[in-house]
Amino acid sequence: MTMTTSTSTSRRNSERRDTSGSDLVLSPARDPGSEQPRPTQNQKARFDRASVLGATLDGRAYAVVRPKKQSPRFLFTTEEGVVEVEDFDLPHEEPIVTIREDNGAVLLAFSQDSLWEVDFSTKAATKLALLGDSLYGVAYGPESRVIVAEGTHLKVLKRNDAGKIEVERKVQIGAYLLASTRNGRLVATLTHDSDGHHVVLLGWHNNQFRKLGRVKCNAEALYAQGGRIFVRTFETREIATLDRFLMGLDVSPESFELVPNVGERAKGPVRKQGAFAVEPSEGVVGFQFVGPRPRELGADDTEVPRDAARLFEYSNEWHVEDEDTVLGWKRGKGQKRFAVYDGGRFVESELRVKDPGSVMTLRWDRASCLATTARDTRVWMVDLRHGKNIQIATFEDEVKGLAFAAGGLALAVSPRGTALCGVEGRRPGVMSRADIGADAVASLHMGRVIVIACTQSPRVRVWGLYDETLRELATFDTPPCKLYARENRVWIEVEGGEWYEVVGVESAWRAGEANPSNYAEIEFVAEKIDR
Repeated sequence: MTMTTSTSTSRRNSERRDTSGSDLVLSPARDPGSEQPRPTQNQKARFDRASVLGATLDGRAYAVVRPKKQSPRFLFTTEEGVVEVEDFDLPHEEPIVTIREDNGAVLLAFSQDSLWEVDFSTKAATKLALLGDSLYGVAYGPESRVIVAEGTHLKVLKRNDAGKIEVERKVQIGAYLLASTRNGRLVATLTHDSDGHHVVLLGWHNNQFRKLGRVKCNAEALYAQGGRIFVRTFETREIATLDRFLMGLDVSPESFELVPNVGERAKGPVRKQGAFAVEPSEGVVGFQFVGPRPRELGADDTEVPRDAARLFEYSNEWHVEDEDTVLGWKRGKGQKRFAVYDGGRFVESELRVKDPGSVMTLRWDRASCLATTARDTRVWMVDLRHGKNIQIATFEDEVKGLAFAAGGLALAVSPRGTALCGVEGRRPGVMSRADIGADAVASLHMGRVIVIACTQSPRVRVWGLYDETLRELATFDTPPCKLYARENRVWIEVEGGEWYEVVGVESAWRAGEANPSNYAEIEFVAEKIDR
């Protein structure tokens, strides 16, 4: 884990995968449910010779049964018993089944035959359309529409005023898997082009689809449950921050590329890399896609000015805070000394050790530093005004990140937990601990906002500090990630090389100050101090 305010001194790998246009995040899925919910054993026993068995999320079971020498039948359970849908001329092929979000109806799509809808309340089946042989998926769309994936395009069916279904449009986008949620406004599909397979997220706005984002991924299945969209590859993940995409679509639809109908040319602005920017509303933390490595971080955060390298005796044990500031360990005889190069000024502290650590950070006013020694298990504070040092605490495991916080506090994180420490104007040492493992931490706005990269989901957490109380301002469920902080800004590089910026944190802190009860308090347990 690497970050520009608290980082290992090892050189980062400069080779990165090209992620052009890849702005969806597939997060580890918590409680993903089943692609196809199954009936209970008691329900199964009520269906004899069933070839298709399924269940809605509210517990209703349904089945396609095929009695000997009889036509297939569609049955489902009610509180009174098992009901057979009448006047349903079921084809003999196995259908693709999709349940409506409110669990009140189900679509059955038969390749090379027909598309049907069964309404559980009316106990009736309606034939919606005839289908060709290119059937890859079916889903409920917005405003009573039905969407059919036909490989080379999406077909959108709409009920007219007479209640009949007609083809409204054919959307020019590859569609080999399909899932929809949020009343059909968000649609995920699997496409294929010269660059490989991609999962694409579409949003419905003003009777048109817009492309919200995509991620390179050869999915085996897409499915939606509970307002979430899941992607199954070698493991099941979900498309993160759907709320953000919907908010961006409603606030600034022109930021997203229009998906043309078959035979039409694309209209409106084509969304370029990094153009996705949903400004957070007042008091809400944003998570903004920025594309490749931000220019503000420079090309390499381990390259130091030539003068600084000479003053450090070329020790290679340093950390670049920005283009003019380097923290590190100056080479010496038998021991190494902690020092800071700051815009040509070179401050050598009184901290000399044989076993320097790799984690270090500079306070926002450049008055002091935190640094580790003893294989990153011991934390020190160095006052840069006179070079004095104070030992803050010793930990059982390696500290992975350090950050100054407001009110004379600091945070030290490790995979085993997070410690809140007193460092300035307080008794040095650990004050309290939280059972939240992390790999990196950064502070913003004079230590009032903390961004932490956790080892478990949710991976990114944003906290506000109010006196000695930390409150949860936001969480983001990303893949494993790294933090990079500079000048009151924090960027996140998620696994795979995609970059995001955490934005809107100052207004979120103010909202937490005005209404603290709206934000959960982070549970820290006070440390017992021997007196």
